[in-house]
Amino acid sequence: MPWTERQSRANIGKKTWEGKMAKKPVLRSLSDIYAFFRQNQTPIYFLSPTPYNVLGLGRWISKFEYINFFDSFDGHHPKAMVPREHGPHEFRSIEDVNNHLLKHSKVRDYIKARGPGYLLLVMLDEETEQLAKDLGMKIALPRVKLRKWIEHVVDELLRLLWITRTGDEIDGIGIANRALLWRHKSDWQASIRHCRRSHIVPGGGPDVAGFELGLHRV
Repeated sequence: MPWTERQSRANIGKKTWEGKMAKKPVLRSLSDIYAFFRQNQTPIYFLSPTPYNVLGLGRWISKFEYINFFDSFDGHHPKAMVPREHGPHEFRSIEDVNNHLLKHSKVRDYIKARGPGYLLLVMLDEETEQLAKDLGMKIALPRVKLRKWIEHVVDELLRLLWITRTGDEIDGIGIANRALLWRHKSDWQASIRHCRRSHIVPGGGPDVAGFELGLHRV
């Protein structure tokens, strides 16, 4: 592709991105964030067995509600929705509870009556994503596929760093692993940058800092 054509496409993409950003308010302070969420008109639900992870958030965010399996307030919380017809269930994870709630007729009717919005969850899987999509809801978290990929990269890097360090301590057996790390170094550095751009690890975090330190030693 000629350079002029690549530059033209880049300029079009830049203008499109700037146009989208111009439509969104820019929040520069805690006061801006507070005012923005106080005026929010999009339904936001925290879906979880209990509301405790983000309890109190509804006092700051308009249109924020809890959808839970357990009624921690005996029906007295004005923003907590708990379906009553549960029946016998065997849950093996928080994901199972969340998926059960999203399949519940009362919950589905409740969400549909209020229109499209966002879901906040502590735990989710691919089934959760499909159920949310069926309801016209967006999940305010990175995709499960992306999270699993990042977990795989993180686990593999830590494993190789550990093998390399251990090998160095026993007469240099880690040289081959060091070469393997070097071959994939750019991929892992790109993963770290992607994490930060996506705010998956806000501020870097101890794990990302550890990865970068390990890569600098390669």
